[in-house]
Amino acid sequence: NNIDFIVSVFSDAAFEFSQKLGVAAWKLASGEVFSNNRVTRMAETGRPLLISTGMSSWADIDEIHQKASVSGAEFALLQCTSQYPTPFESVGLNVIDELRKRYGVPVGLSDHSASIWPPIAALARGARVLEMHIVFDRRAFGPDSIASLTPADFALVVQARDAFHDLKTHAVDKDIMA
Repeated sequence: NNIDFIVSVFSDAAFEFSQKLGVAAWKLASGEVFSNNRVTRMAETGRPLLISTGMSSWADIDEIHQKASVSGAEFALLQCTSQYPTPFESVGLNVIDELRKRYGVPVGLSDHSASIWPPIAALARGARVLEMHIVFDRRAFGPDSIASLTPADFALVVQARDAFHDLKTHAVDKDIMA
């Protein structure tokens, strides 16, 4: 189905296993930004790195940005609120703008709101990366189920992404259109 796998790993064993699978990119989960060795090892693979900032202060983000920059790895910083599900007033879309301004790298949103609106709003703000959880049934067992999108919700976000791309990439000449 032409789907690339991106993995969050929480142990060295999981890293080694995922490395053998040839994942396309790494997702550094919010709680793992303090695992210095894992950041370095992920960066050394040459695969892109998506860094979630959910449990990070600005000082922590400064440090992880420095480590990722020195490694030469391609990476993006994702605004995240580590609250499941995340209420709208805690999503922090303003942080996306600040991440872009402070660090000059691709930015995005790691969302746990179980709603289509924060990722769509993030796209409208210029987010280049969205990370969302998907589940067939929110009543399913697991810590992420209540904070996930359904396949139908996910499809709506994809439609919004495609529409925003079309809207942004088709310039209009008012003299010709008038």
